[in-house]
Amino acid sequence: MTATTNAAGVATGSLTFNTAGAATITATVTAADSGCACTGVVSAPLTITVTPQSGPLSVAPACWRVNLPIPIPSLFVATLTATVTPAQAGVTVTFFVSGLPVGTAVTNANGIATLNAGLSILQISASSYTATATVGGVPVQATGALRPCFPPVRPACARSTGAA
Repeated sequence: MTATTNAAGVATGSLTFNTAGAATITATVTAADSGCACTGVVSAPLTITVTPQSGPLSVAPACWRVNLPIPIPSLFVATLTATVTPAQAGVTVTFFVSGLPVGTAVTNANGIATLNAGLSILQISASSYTATATVGGVPVQATGALRPCFPPVRPACARSTGAA
């Protein structure tokens, strides 16, 4: 990267790192004209910690379960959740499992979109799901884990038979 100093002699630039962890940065100064006597001056190495960028859309791990008694139309269901950061209400999020859309949900005041999705027998074999949205005019997506719930079967509601 190359940056030019401003009137105060400060150069500002942006670096992109491919992985998180420790990174070392060194700056070298080279005069652009004869007004500066410095050339080939190298800074001491500066070690910084690079943290992964958290995008404006994230998803929570989800699990699918068998929905009993057998409902129509979905035998398998999962609750899929996506969060827009910073929180923004009214963002439409589309959820996909195995590359197929399973539904949409709109974020609430906390930036959370929740979808109770019906899944096919082929979709429950997927290990992940994806959420897509447009945030600030930019299309974004996030992928999260999709596993069977434990237990994978939700029992039918217990009925009370006692007298009041």
